[in-house]
This record gives sequence, structure tokens and C-alpha cells, in this order.
Amino acid sequence: MNVLTVTHNSGFFSCCCVRLESIVNFYNKNKKLPDKVDSTQQFARYKTDKNIDYTPLFFKTLDTTVPYQSDIIISHDNLEFQFSNYNLINFDKLLPLFKKYFTVSDDIENIVNKLKNKYNLDYDNTCAVLYRGNDKNRETKMPMYEVYIEKAKQIQHSNPNIKFLVQTDVTQFLNAFIKQFPDAIYFSEMPTIHESDESVHKIISIDKRKDAAMTYLSAIINVSKCKYLITHTGNCSLFTVLFRGNKTNVYQNFTKSIYNVPIDKIDRTWTWV
Repeated sequence: MNVLTVTHNSGFFSCCCVRLESIVNFYNKNKKLPDKVDSTQQFARYKTDKNIDYTPLFFKTLDTTVPYQSDIIISHDNLEFQFSNYNLINFDKLLPLFKKYFTVSDDIENIVNKLKNKYNLDYDNTCAVLYRGNDKNRETKMPMYEVYIEKAKQIQHSNPNIKFLVQTDVTQFLNAFIKQFPDAIYFSEMPTIHESDESVHKIISIDKRKDAAMTYLSAIINVSKCKYLITHTGNCSLFTVLFRGNKTNVYQNFTKSIYNVPIDKIDRTWTWV
């Protein structure tokens, strides 16, 4: 049996991103998929028992076949996948593999529906705004809040009845957006912190992090289903677009930043792509 073991640990979608990249690299190298992907050691910051595989809480592994055709190129500009231009994703090649390993579990689907019903979400008339800040600033340059707000106003100008759904971990961003769009929806289940270099997970007790991660994933699935998406560059945004399955009506704030590049060397230029 060919077992692919993935051990990377960090934030939730960082774990997901490395898991996906590892599967793609195995596929390209061996011209087939592994018999099993073992992620038991992943998602450690959400566990009370490090020996339990939490992956099935989040995702199914579908009993589907993905025949080898040719290498899947997941980044066209020599950047980490999460920092790439999502317009260049080859969805036709990548999605069959992605759906096999990252179709959400029944438990997540139930939470997705509970959130949808609680907040009366109308995906076809909603613009989602995703702003993952705080420690993300160590990796990439986040634009000023006004950049997001201006893009939202442009969409509203073309769609006067559009509703906004905000998903963020930054209290100041949430407040700034709601000041401009008082009717904006946000998930009260998702905590925010005042802008810092820390991750929001640190304010959640270890015994509650599993449920928090499940709710977080469910919130992102709801975000991915909205008609429009305003987002940035990073693993959370990448997976939102992959769950969406296309780049239609997605406005990605793109900056060519590379993880582990010294902060004063990061390319701070950005554009909407």
C-alpha cells in the first residue's frame, strides 16, 4: 500500500494547503494517487488527543478514481500555491483530485446549513468579503481596509440590492466595514481580535478548538457559495476559491509575497485580479 503521510502543522487552512500540495506532488511523481493519505499528525492545535485523526471530522475521502493524465501545475509563477494568482488555477485538472480529498463531511454540511438558515443567506444576492488578517501580515501585505470597502461599493453600485457577508478575524476591519454597510451580515460564532501579529485561535481554549475549527470551515463554505467574493492572497482565500470551484466574480487582492521572505523585502505592491 502506498501511504502518503502528511505531518505539517499550523493554522487550519495551512494544514489543508500542505496536504493538497503533498497529494498533487505524489500524483505528479508517481502518476497515480496514493492508496491512503495519513493526516493523523495534522491539525494538532485543535486536538486534545494528538493520536486521533481529525481529518474525517472535516472532510470525506471519496471512493472516486482520478486517472493520471499529466502533471498538475498548481502555481504558474514560482510562488507558494496560496500566494499565486488564482486566475491561473487549472480547475479542470485540479478539481477532481480536490473533490476526492476535500469534500466536506456530513457534520460540516449540517453546520453549513444551520448557518445558512440562521442568517437567512441568499447566496445569489450576496457578496462575501473575506479578510484574514492578524498573523497573516507576517506572510503577505494586507491592503488598507478602505481598499476592500471601495471594491464593495463598486459591486453595490452595479447591484443596488446586494447583501454583504463579512468573514474576518480582525475586530477593526469588521467595525470599519459595518460602519459603511450597516446591514452587513457576519457570523457571531466566529471570534475576532484587535489587530495584532497573533492568531485568533489563541483566545479559544483547547477543549473548544475542534468545534471552532468545524464552525470556521463551515463559515468558509458559506462564503464560497456567494455570488461575489472579495478576498486576498493566502491559504484561507485559496481554499475558498477551490471550494467555489471557479474564479467567476472573485476579486482577489494579489501581491507577490513569499512566505519567509524578510518583512522589509516583501513586494508590497498589490492589484485586484
